[in-house]
Amino acid sequence: MFLLLPVRPSMEELERAVAVARRRMEDERALELAAERLAAERRLRHQLLEIGASLSAEPDLDRLLGRILSSARSLVQADAGSLYLLEDRGATGARLRFLLAQNDSCEAPAPEGSLKVDSTSIAGMVAMTGRPLRIDDVESIPANAPYTFNRSFDRATGYTTRSVLAVPMTDRRGQPGGGLQLINRKRAGGARLTFHEDLAGQVVPFTDRDEELLRALAAQAAVVIENSRLVLEIQQLFEAFVRAAVTAIEQRDPPTSGHSARVAVYTVNLARAVDRDSSPAWMGVGFSSDAIRQLRYAALLHDVGKLGVRESVLTKSAKLYPYQDELIRERFFHARRALQLAAVEERLGDAVSGGRPDDATMTELKAAL
Repeated sequence: MFLLLPVRPSMEELERAVAVARRRMEDERALELAAERLAAERRLRHQLLEIGASLSAEPDLDRLLGRILSSARSLVQADAGSLYLLEDRGATGARLRFLLAQNDSCEAPAPEGSLKVDSTSIAGMVAMTGRPLRIDDVESIPANAPYTFNRSFDRATGYTTRSVLAVPMTDRRGQPGGGLQLINRKRAGGARLTFHEDLAGQVVPFTDRDEELLRALAAQAAVVIENSRLVLEIQQLFEAFVRAAVTAIEQRDPPTSGHSARVAVYTVNLARAVDRDSSPAWMGVGFSSDAIRQLRYAALLHDVGKLGVRESVLTKSAKLYPYQDELIRERFFHARRALQLAAVEERLGDAVSGGRPDDATMTELKAAL
């Protein structure tokens, strides 16, 4: 940056020039910061889009839940987190089922138990109100707050929880479906927390921007979870239909009861063996989980044609009943007689065409009859 000054500037002119230069430097720095913020915003938006696409492409519900929680933690640099889904208990009321936990700094607990949807816990409070809850330090939760922080995990493992951010997962109708609870926003994203050192230098409070990002992700996650559950329900419904069809088939043909299930087991085992085999004979032949599921359904229903066969045919102990053997013999007898009569008529016509048949011709015709 250059400024044109008089040959012999006065002090006032120098001060004005310095002020102009300072303002220009401040403006340039402000532009640089704005550009950095814009680039960071674009990266976050792109990351959200990638996360949404990744979640939509995951068909397995368990893996989907794991991706949701790990994506949420990565997005806001959380050291740990847990995921809850709402389950309806009928007359006893809805509860939050603890399904998944992740932790970068110690072993995460195995999912177990459930929580009431009420104000006594952080996750329950969020699910009940449908609003996020951000706590900078759990040690500073007001005494008059309706909720408390459950310290059982910290006591059992030596972990130390400071900052918490919990958001609800609401479906497309705005109804709560579960929640995400993230713990300890790390100052350095990839670092592992060391609790023998000053935790204040490693853990910072979650920000307004973190809350905004997590709410956006939770909204996507709720829709994807709902879709995954619908697909699972459809699969379960079809599975029930297949079981009912197999039961109907076996009731039509009791001696072969269990045959369809055995065929399905052998078929699936053979398909998996081929899928694992790397020999040249099976090179390029493979079965995905969807293909194996379809193959199993086909094996279970391979005898579905029995539903259209008369029960008297399915349940007979021999190939044919005696009266059926007699009917078949009669059919052949009548067929033979019909051919004989046709031959006699032909010979008789030939004989009559030349006038009255002689004795030899009549004798031959009687022999044919």
